[in-house]
Parts: sequence; C-alpha cells; structure tokens
Amino acid sequence: MVNINEKIQEIIKAAYKFKSREKAFSFANRCIKSMAVMMGDDERFWVVTLTDAARLEKAGYEWAK
Repeated sequence: MVNINEKIQEIIKAAYKFKSREKAFSFANRCIKSMAVMMGDDERFWVVTLTDAARLEKAGYEWAK
C-alpha cells in the first residue's frame, strides 16, 4: 500500500504547473477529462484531476479561485 505522503508527492510530480492563473484555468478548461486548478506551495498553479484535487485538499492544499 502506498503511503499518503508518497501519493501526494506523486500527484504533485504529475501535476501540470503554471505561473499564470489564467493559463492554468485555460488549460484545465480545454482538457478532455475534468480538471481542477490548485494553489501549489511552489507559487505556481497546479492542474490536476478532480480526484487528485480532493486528495490534495485533504492534505491541506487550496483550490485556486
């Protein structure tokens, strides 16, 4: 079984990362799969799947608005 911290690190590594909020939302809105934009701890916007966004939220990360 994968440790929760390891799973969060995998999600962060796989996230599409953007410096611009507008570009992150534009990318997320054009994806075939439903995606969410989260505030990263590296001062970037992370685009992830909705499932991964929920996992990140449980780990303390915030949804971008």
